[in-house]
Amino acid sequence: MHDKLKENVYTASKHFMATGTDIFNRAEIIDTGGIETHNRIFEYPTYGDIDLYKCPDLKTMVQNQMKDGFKYVIFDLKETKFIDSSGIGALIQISGWLRRRGGELVVCNILESVKKVFEVTRLENHIRVSESNDEARNIIQTIIDATQR
Repeated sequence: MHDKLKENVYTASKHFMATGTDIFNRAEIIDTGGIETHNRIFEYPTYGDIDLYKCPDLKTMVQNQMKDGFKYVIFDLKETKFIDSSGIGALIQISGWLRRRGGELVVCNILESVKKVFEVTRLENHIRVSESNDEARNIIQTIIDATQR
């Protein structure tokens, strides 16, 4: 029991550090005023786990794309076998950033292990999921078409 507590304290401290960094940078993340957006789609193939260690890089990458005017993003998860709670939080946060700009996040090619996490956490209620890259592009194109009417 004592060893388990030690192990969890180490993990919890990493979560607190990541969250603290995120809160510190939040003003820069959300402030996209003055940036002209466009309807091009940024597609990103994820590699490896989406966890506490990868989340800051993933968020920074999306922020940089948003600074370039992107508001539609597709994450291809075919190379991702694991996602932890930090990864779930990052996807929800990224989706929120894009939606505030009138955009959308779509994830595709989800492996069974990640699909189970999406189902258990009901993440598919917050983030659009598609079976393929083509389907993801079609989802976004439908959104673009609907907003241009």
